[in-house]
Amino acid sequence: HPESAQPYAGPLSELVRILVLGNSDTRGDFAAGATWPEVARASLSANGDDVVLQEVRFSALTPTAAEYARRKVAEFEPDIVVVPLGTFAFSVGFTWVRVQRLFGQRIADRYRRAEEASDTHTRPAGQAPGRLNNAARRITRRIIGARPLTTRDSLVESYRHLLQVLAQPEGLDVLLVAYPPEEGRLVKVRNLPEERERLLCEIQSIASRHHFRLLDTAPVLAGAPGLDPLITPDGFHLRRGFPHLVGEAVALALRER
Repeated sequence: HPESAQPYAGPLSELVRILVLGNSDTRGDFAAGATWPEVARASLSANGDDVVLQEVRFSALTPTAAEYARRKVAEFEPDIVVVPLGTFAFSVGFTWVRVQRLFGQRIADRYRRAEEASDTHTRPAGQAPGRLNNAARRITRRIIGARPLTTRDSLVESYRHLLQVLAQPEGLDVLLVAYPPEEGRLVKVRNLPEERERLLCEIQSIASRHHFRLLDTAPVLAGAPGLDPLITPDGFHLRRGFPHLVGEAVALALRER
């Protein structure tokens, strides 16, 4: 619509099936209450839209990511696929990645299972890590070190492949939802805002070739008054309160389409 026109706020014309290729934020692992996909669905429904939404666990970094997305699209037959997009994969250090580099995949898998078990016992479900959890992670990082999951260029290639696959079904719409930049001691990239901007520009260029859209939630969240700090202590999960803002922004973007 023209820039001077008001965003469309009326109901969608028919049943809309939405598939979310989700992550720990869309599952609500670190923030109690409704997740942002749940908020988006509720907002659309309250607006009179008939919406069916399904969220599945997904990582764009795995070798089979694009093929997995293809299978889920064929299985669910969505009208819209919503894909979270964050910089944490190349900006935040993980100890298990360092373990993998030093000792190999098998030891890294064992370490990661032990780390996840420790997290389960020291962090209540749906809440951010507490003092004991953060202290244990700090100690292991000092002893072993930490490395990011991938590089920025590799992340761009992963999304390039994913979007090429999602462009194949006729009539499928895709909305990329970009998270704000990470914060804290775990961030390994000094000029992260600039690197994030480069990432979004490159992926936006790829997405626009397929007539897909990218929603940057950073301006929405930065302007929210009176809420807790944006990011949890681990550096890359949204705190309680912010999923509501993301969900409303996503719902508006879907209605505008």
